[in-house]
Amino acid sequence: GDVSMATMVGLLNQLGQLSTVAADLFDSLGEEVARSSEQLGTLRGRLVGVTERLAQVDDALSAAPPEETTELCDAGTGLDYRAAPAEGSGHLFSAASRPPWVVAALERARPPPALQRLDALAPPPAEEDVHLREIYAA
Repeated sequence: GDVSMATMVGLLNQLGQLSTVAADLFDSLGEEVARSSEQLGTLRGRLVGVTERLAQVDDALSAAPPEETTELCDAGTGLDYRAAPAEGSGHLFSAASRPPWVVAALERARPPPALQRLDALAPPPAEEDVHLREIYAA
């Protein structure tokens, strides 16, 4: 009686803590999505400018004589493009990117109760339950 009630209260306490951590995680995920959306909006704006400029270049190349286009294409090797490092890590779910409050919560966390000990108190399973347990245990 009292032991099982204490175990149930402990389990409910852990579920409450888990829901708090999950809410914080989803808040962080929402912030990451908002940052990504902002970056995508910036890229879309830049892409519009590039598309317009490419249309102008295409028109100019179409109007140029063939020998001029050949000279233009053979003029140089071009520039190496190196993307600027993105803000933030971009690795939301890696161990290195865990916020301090998640690390602290993981360090404080207790392992879940050994629920398999309750199996001894359960009635014997029905035949179809045994079959399902064999399927899902593999």
